[in-house]
Amino acid sequence: MEKTLHPGTQPFSPLVFRSLGERFCRVRGHALAFGVLAASLLSACQTPPTAPTPALSTAQAPAIAARQSFVIYLAALDIPKGKADAPRNITQRNGYDNQPAFLPDSTALLFASDRSGPPNDIFRFDLATGRTSQVTATASSEFSPTPTPDGKGFSVIRVVSPNAQGTDGTNPPVWRYSLEGQPLAPVVDVLSVGYHAWLNAQQIALFVVGDSAQGRPHELVLVNLQTGQRKLLTQAPGRQLGRTLDGQRISFVDKSDTKRWVLRAMGSADLQAVDIVALPAPPDGGLAGPADSQRSEDYCWLPDGSLVIAQGTQLLRFRPGQDTQWQPWLHLGPLTGTVRRLAVSPDGRQLAFVLQRSN
Repeated sequence: MEKTLHPGTQPFSPLVFRSLGERFCRVRGHALAFGVLAASLLSACQTPPTAPTPALSTAQAPAIAARQSFVIYLAALDIPKGKADAPRNITQRNGYDNQPAFLPDSTALLFASDRSGPPNDIFRFDLATGRTSQVTATASSEFSPTPTPDGKGFSVIRVVSPNAQGTDGTNPPVWRYSLEGQPLAPVVDVLSVGYHAWLNAQQIALFVVGDSAQGRPHELVLVNLQTGQRKLLTQAPGRQLGRTLDGQRISFVDKSDTKRWVLRAMGSADLQAVDIVALPAPPDGGLAGPADSQRSEDYCWLPDGSLVIAQGTQLLRFRPGQDTQWQPWLHLGPLTGTVRRLAVSPDGRQLAFVLQRSN
């Protein structure tokens, strides 16, 4: 959707990210019904001053769709040269098309869409043919398609009975599907999940949506699927989740300090989170409030170990161990709207992003 104690931090060490494995950009992962784009995953983030703004509820989604569209663009990417072709609109409609995620072989991407609904379903765009096909067709809504570590399917946030927060507090929402769109089984018995990201086949990070009326904050937890053990990563997560390229840690935006959001990483063996970089300052220069919806938090790891983040229609880049702050990298052209979700294909040749625009 969009739809414990807070760990301390320690200085970032570039050695943590020197080993470059497969890239993981998601969070994509994630997925509160229509929303968290306000992510923010599912979406962003009515809580105490130090907690993120809650995701918009599923019940609010039709009103959002009436005012805004979420359009997916694709562009050929040349990372070494820092260039990208002119982005092309691959969804070609007004509505909700969100949370793109590339398949491991870089041949196609999955995304959540309301074009068949309600409810939301998962669709597939094949890069070679330019063809879009429907993957799921269920009575539930599916968000945040995320390829599973075994490469044999994908996981989603499945909402059968939405509550006031837009999540499912009755049925376990994290489900495993086949590549053909067949629901297989719930992944973990945790309720009210808005976003998720795989660390490996045994561990999964879950954005558990809180309830401000009950004084319950959002939580980002790392769950061991074999033992059931949970590790709290933060009580103020952003919607975008990822995995460091050495495969050892979940990366996440920590909003504990409302004036200074920080990209951090943490794994099951860590006692403290690792600071990577502070996020770009908000448009108001650092004050929390209405401008939060315009703050950058949608980031993605590149195959070369660097990070990109969206700011308006520009992409900024940060190279751990080399840069001290975000640097201008790519401008995505004369687009009207705000870039939200980012995804880069595992082979590094394609960039997908979501443009949020008013209808």
